[in-house]
Amino acid sequence: MICARTRAALAVATAFFALHPRDACAQEAPGPSVAPPAAAAAPAADAKRGRVIEEIIVTAQKREENVRDVPISMSVLDTSFLNENAITDFKDVAAAVPNARIDNSGEFNDVRIRGFGSPLSNKAFEQSVGLVIDGVPYGRREYFLGPLFDLERVEVLRGPQGTLFGRNTTAGLFNIIPKKPTDEYTGFVQGEYGELDRWHVSTGVGGPIIRKWLNFRVSGLAEQRDGYMVNTTAPFSSDASPRASGRDRKGFRVQLGAPNVAGADVVLSYEHVDVDLDAGGWEFREIVNDNQNIKTFFRAYDPDADFVPFNYRGSVDESTHFLQHFDTLVLNTSYELRKWTLNLVAGYAILDEKAKHADPDFTPAPLFFSSDKDENPQTTAELRATSPSLPGFLGLSSLFGRSLGTSNLTTGFFFQRREINNSARPIGLNAAVIAQFLACQGLPLNAVGGLPLLTVLPPGFIVPACNVNIPLAARAFEETTGFFEQSGNSYAGFGHMNWHLLERWTLQYGMRLTYEDKTATNSRATTAGTGLAFSALGLKPFSQTLSRDEFAFTPKVGLVYDWTDDLNLFATWARGFKSGGFNELASNADNLSNLAYEPEKTESWEIGSKMRLLDGRATANVSLYWQNATDLQVFTVQPSTAIVSVTNAGEARSRGAEADATWLATDWLTMRAAMALTDAKYLEFPFGDCNSDRPNTDGDADPRCDLSGKPLYRTPKWTVTASPSVRFPLTSMVDAAKIPKFLHDVALVGGLAMEYEDVQFVDRTDDPRSRQPSFFKLNGSIGLECARTGWSLRLHAENITDEATVSQSREVTLGPGNLVHVLEAPRLVFGSLRWSF
Repeated sequence: MICARTRAALAVATAFFALHPRDACAQEAPGPSVAPPAAAAAPAADAKRGRVIEEIIVTAQKREENVRDVPISMSVLDTSFLNENAITDFKDVAAAVPNARIDNSGEFNDVRIRGFGSPLSNKAFEQSVGLVIDGVPYGRREYFLGPLFDLERVEVLRGPQGTLFGRNTTAGLFNIIPKKPTDEYTGFVQGEYGELDRWHVSTGVGGPIIRKWLNFRVSGLAEQRDGYMVNTTAPFSSDASPRASGRDRKGFRVQLGAPNVAGADVVLSYEHVDVDLDAGGWEFREIVNDNQNIKTFFRAYDPDADFVPFNYRGSVDESTHFLQHFDTLVLNTSYELRKWTLNLVAGYAILDEKAKHADPDFTPAPLFFSSDKDENPQTTAELRATSPSLPGFLGLSSLFGRSLGTSNLTTGFFFQRREINNSARPIGLNAAVIAQFLACQGLPLNAVGGLPLLTVLPPGFIVPACNVNIPLAARAFEETTGFFEQSGNSYAGFGHMNWHLLERWTLQYGMRLTYEDKTATNSRATTAGTGLAFSALGLKPFSQTLSRDEFAFTPKVGLVYDWTDDLNLFATWARGFKSGGFNELASNADNLSNLAYEPEKTESWEIGSKMRLLDGRATANVSLYWQNATDLQVFTVQPSTAIVSVTNAGEARSRGAEADATWLATDWLTMRAAMALTDAKYLEFPFGDCNSDRPNTDGDADPRCDLSGKPLYRTPKWTVTASPSVRFPLTSMVDAAKIPKFLHDVALVGGLAMEYEDVQFVDRTDDPRSRQPSFFKLNGSIGLECARTGWSLRLHAENITDEATVSQSREVTLGPGNLVHVLEAPRLVFGSLRWSF
């Protein structure tokens, strides 16, 4: 934890920087996102007005363009920003941009943009937020758990991206661009160490093997951090870890680049990543009516069980370990043909996933337990052609004697095959302990599903007192296992055109035609015990073979007006779709409609502006949007059962504003800010989740709740971040004659990241008890760097004010009104040392 002395040093340093001008020595080593005025390529006017923000080239429309020319609500984080803030996690990327949210801290990985995400814990579900790495899209959100290292930039695109990036990008897209091999030797080494035995080592090095013929780049990362949640049940359960919410991630990437293979530029990349997450970390949030019998019951299995929330002490008897291995092989080829650029992207990847243990009841009592495993191979190929600037409308230069301006075109074909193989998800229970838990709550033994659990209890079993730990030999063990296999093929043709029909007007049109087929085998079997207890919960043996196919048309239309060379206005309309599929978590075959679901469709309108201000010293991007999702794919669990339903239920809407800006306020101060105003809610959602003690709020025969008009889960109305950073040469603080010569090029650097999030619900039930109040968080760093020699030394502090906030909340399984939650990380301090060459 950071001490008061460190906080004071941060404040004093920031105030001190404001009193001193920056000298010419520091200008030789500019900040991360700006170009020096003395650069040979800079115009004379730029030299007069001082530092300017560098132009950022992006590939958000699958061609290299200045970010200001791309009419999309998007944010870009370059390599300097990622390095300065020690970002290796997708969650930290999302926190730095407007209207994106990623939670990796709990048992359920959750990824959202504009409030839209995908139902939890169902591997067959397609995603609302896409992920593209090195040109290849990945469909499982588990890829968001991997580390980020040696990147050129991260592009976060908000709104449907179905025209160029395909299905399952209805909410937006994370586009990850790794650094590539070059013909110059470059590299870096970075190390970190801090609290909770946090350590990190990463490196990247590349250059020519045979000049002008073969280049290489090798990069890697290894990092580890103990969990920040103490698990009090660890001494009493061999399956419980002493800490939760820790991580251990390793990965490497090897790239070979041949810049001239028969005129083609070829890059071959192989990447391997291992992820071991100590997830969960559930902490008791509320015991209904402070029921002492319930506390006594839990303390029978963990005498140290803690019921005080927000103290980072949880109690679970089965720790959740996610073990994942990613292997990817990607080929990127570019070839110039008569000024057209032909690109071939081909990739093969396999995700091997194992959840070694999990605790579905979130408590220290041995009520339920589960595990999970599967393999996910995917094969991808895309052939794309990008035109140069063409006269007129795609080569038609004039019509009726009038010039048709200029145009360009991107078109291509896409194929992907994805599979889910060897998927097995066993769920077990101890009927005797469940009977004891129900009795301690004053509930009858048939409170679950209506079937007496006594039928599966040991002969002569008498429900013991709440303070008795039932011996292992007296427990009634039951297990059911769900098996799932799926294969799917996606074929698409796409095109995107920019038509500069007038000097300042550009019309955009894009379209994508997608055909997809899927087949699956879904079954459930009793793998231990009689199966009667799970039948009471609605989980029954079945076997089904399923198939489906679908066709989708996703167009996009945009209009751009260049008011000046530094300011444009744009308006776009787009459609997207999320594939239909099958319910991997199907409980039974009593209702075949719960085994499959239909596609989800979105429609989005945006108007916005991209600006370059103050003679290049500032940029700003602003957009207003309105986005609707129909045939919403939803995931619900019926109260007092384990019946998991996946269906299409109604409609949701998100509307609001998104903005980000960068300002070089002085030679030594850079200001960055981002803001989102989001009004996101269900317009029609009659089958929402309920907590068991508050079911059937709409009064109909379905025990689930009507959440129509309620806000989307984990979507605050306001989010604001402000990130000032400073760079101040030591020679401007102290007479150069009084410090060693080797410090003359050294600068004092620092930064703050202030984050505000409005009120939000952290349980998909929107139960008032899961309301997370608004909060501020503050991260910061301070240190020394020498841009000329490429080294930097920083002290980082995360969550400086030690704000305790909740990322997820749930109801205890079979414990109506008893709630648990997962906390975000407390204050953590670490140091980093980096050398670039």
